[in-house]
Amino acid sequence: MAFPRRATAEPGQELKLAEAHPLRSTARWKVSPGSYSLALQVNGRRFPTVAFTVLDT
Repeated sequence: MAFPRRATAEPGQELKLAEAHPLRSTARWKVSPGSYSLALQVNGRRFPTVAFTVLDT
C-alpha cells in the first residue's frame, strides 16, 4: 500500500504510515533466514527498535 509523500497531522492527532520493502541480497550483506531488528530515525528522533524474522530467501 502506497502512502502520500506528504502528510499533515494536527496537534494530538495520530498519523500512521506503512509501506513494504523487499529485502534483497547485496554485495556487502547477504540476507539469510533468521532474526533481525530495525531502528528508524527521522529528523534526529530515534523510534523504538522493531524485531522481525526472515523466513526464506
